[in-house]
Amino acid sequence: LGLSRSFYAAYQGVGVETSLTLICSVVAAVIFFRRSDDRMALFTSFVLLLFGGAGAARTMRVLAEDHPALWFPVHLLDYVSQVCVGVFFYLFPNGRFVPRWTRWLALASVVYFVFDIFFPDSSVATVTDPLFFAFLGTLVIAQVYRYRRVSTPEQRQQTKWVVFGFAVALLGFTAVIGLSFLPAIREAGPLGYM
Repeated sequence: LGLSRSFYAAYQGVGVETSLTLICSVVAAVIFFRRSDDRMALFTSFVLLLFGGAGAARTMRVLAEDHPALWFPVHLLDYVSQVCVGVFFYLFPNGRFVPRWTRWLALASVVYFVFDIFFPDSSVATVTDPLFFAFLGTLVIAQVYRYRRVSTPEQRQQTKWVVFGFAVALLGFTAVIGLSFLPAIREAGPLGYM
């Protein structure tokens, strides 16, 4: 594609990560300022800020690698963001655990992410890797159950917007990964290694 390695490294290493953080921060700010009286909206803003800044962005992990004194705070932020994303899906849109068994899964995710974030090379982490897909499945099952049996029309509309947002994010992620199949990009850098 005629891209220099330095441009591509800046695009992938800084541009994509910064864009994700900025998008999550702007959406969190809009939700916060429009619905600051709603506890679920405040929690949503908090989750977006954490996930966009610490959970999904690798820049924080690189910071911890370069400055070992920041290892624990960076991993703690990552841990809290991962747990909060799961709790968000168990609570959304009305702030209640529906179905009731999801509160136990939220508690289990608190334990699960300790090993996943803080001890990724341990023998326990190798067992927990397949559990991640089961965890994602429970998030989907809880939302489908809630949508079909409990949600009001307004809550169903909120759920549709969240699904739309995740679909757009997934489409963007797929497009970035799809670029790795182009020979020029595969040879250029980090995206090719993914």
